[in-house]
Amino acid sequence: MTDRAELAEQIRSACLQAASAAYEQAGISGLCGEGRWELAVQALKALDLAPLLETPTPETRRPATPKPEARRGSMQRIEPLRRLSSEHHAGLVIARRARELARNAPDAREAAWADLRQRFADELEPHFKLEERGLLPALRAAGEGVLVERTLAEHLRMRAMIDAGGPEDLAAFAEALAHHIRFEEKELFETAQRVLGTEALERIQALHDREAAPVCRA
Repeated sequence: MTDRAELAEQIRSACLQAASAAYEQAGISGLCGEGRWELAVQALKALDLAPLLETPTPETRRPATPKPEARRGSMQRIEPLRRLSSEHHAGLVIARRARELARNAPDAREAAWADLRQRFADELEPHFKLEERGLLPALRAAGEGVLVERTLAEHLRMRAMIDAGGPEDLAAFAEALAHHIRFEEKELFETAQRVLGTEALERIQALHDREAAPVCRA
């Protein structure tokens, strides 16, 4: 096999492994089909192919196999935060769809806005309320008031956009939602995993166990 063909095969193998692992993990976490594909695509975007492009050695000639923890990205959460993180991936699907539909004709944007409002009520609002009843009070008690206030402010902003906005706000809402999810995954949840004690995490888990999860729509 030529060097170019071998490199292509290594890249293909690495991409397939990363996408497959992310898709399987999303299914285990309860995401619907579209959410699972969204996570698989994110895994491909985050895959580091640089090592494969270096001068071939006995090590780099082997297909790159992402480590389990690297494959899962933000899905690698402790149990009390796993549901919220899974719902974030569903939220990214909503944001992507809104961004794409914002480029449609005015009549189509009207229908897209109505659908977004319904999905907000069915999926995003229950998620916000769950955080506000469990995770955020626990973080405030742990001294993380700044992060809590930012989270609440962003929840309030998105609620206001849905209540007072219209089809012309599809792209703006999509950006606000995606930005908020990135903030929670990278800062809020990482902090929670670091500072919350066993008792607080058990209370969050008990709350999540009692509350029905939103229905994941295609």
